[in-house]
Amino acid sequence: FVARRYRPALRALLTPNGILNFQNRFSSQIGVAGTGSPIADFVLGYPLSARVGTPIETNGFVDLVYNSYGVYVQDDIKVHPSLTVNLGLRYEYQTPIRERSNAARSWSVGEQRFLEVGRDIPSLTKPDRNNFAPRLGVAYSLTPRTVVRAGAGVFYGFVRGDEYPIYQLNPPFSNDVTINSDPIRPTLLPETLFPVPSAELRPGTSIFSLYYDFPANYTYQWNVTIQQELLESLAVELSYV
Repeated sequence: FVARRYRPALRALLTPNGILNFQNRFSSQIGVAGTGSPIADFVLGYPLSARVGTPIETNGFVDLVYNSYGVYVQDDIKVHPSLTVNLGLRYEYQTPIRERSNAARSWSVGEQRFLEVGRDIPSLTKPDRNNFAPRLGVAYSLTPRTVVRAGAGVFYGFVRGDEYPIYQLNPPFSNDVTINSDPIRPTLLPETLFPVPSAELRPGTSIFSLYYDFPANYTYQWNVTIQQELLESLAVELSYV
């Protein structure tokens, strides 16, 4: 039996000063391909797009927590002097991730809004409790010098990496907005370039979220191996995995 507690807590790498993208859009000659320069657009002060990530209610720090549990049983069965069967079963469960103050939200594609924990949904992701992973292994001696082995099983994986810190890029922690200029006439001018930080969504706002019904992923794996003894101190084997 294994039990682990995870605390992925970190601070959002925001860009309150903005990121500007310059191309050769506004310094090129109309109707003439290959003219203009991104450096010229930069000197003119005409970006094609701008992105800004700003903190809203917090300093961008998000404190997440979840638990992971696993239990495994197995047994070797000597069916015949030449045949051994290994049977096993593993069960794994990972609790839905939560933000310690329940401030993180989950985006609903159908409703086009953020769902709040405790009011709209009980947790950021739906619990997935059917993660049974059977195992089967077989070893058979064709001759005293030749052995065939085979194994198969189901293996579960869980979201434990960079998918979780994405919650810090959403309201109410921060707001990540990308705005684009008119492709013909520069409209991203210094006095109107970046919007005022706000928890409200607007055109160009980037949404980062895990799907609420996101299940644990799993794979089927199997292998077959033939092992042949050539000499007392030398053997070769061929496997397919």
